Amino acid sequence: MVNLNILRNIFKSVLQRGLRRMFFERFDELAKQHNSNVNTVGKELKFSSGSLTAWKNGTKPNSAAVTKIAQYFNVTNDYLLGVTDIPNHIELLEGVEYAFLQGYKQLDDEDKAELNRAAQRMLELKQLREGQQT
Repeated sequence: MVNLNILRNIFKSVLQRGLRRMFFERFDELAKQHNSNVNTVGKELKFSSGSLTAWKNGTKPNSAAVTKIAQYFNVTNDYLLGVTDIPNHIELLEGVEYAFLQGYKQLDDEDKAELNRAAQRMLELKQLREGQQT
């Protein structure tokens, strides 16, 4: 009879190796999309050539490295690790939402706070209207 724990461990190991390979494939793909390569990006981000080689060979990068690379390419950590195929959450937004977010990013902290207060007031008014309609 097959030991289920052994099968689980084998499956887990294969899955982890796959995700680690996915990380380097995504890293390489993103670098190429930016007309660069992993060595050049790695140097810019101050990673050693040994780290790059280890990642290429399937070693798992630490979370700080994943975050640094994801921020560099403006993608999520999950995308870089192969957990999702959606590069960043902004791509889920449509037209006006995307334009609004881009405008919001250009505001200073005081203007953002004022906009947030205005949005909160609008939500409160909406709730009042909905309460009056029932």
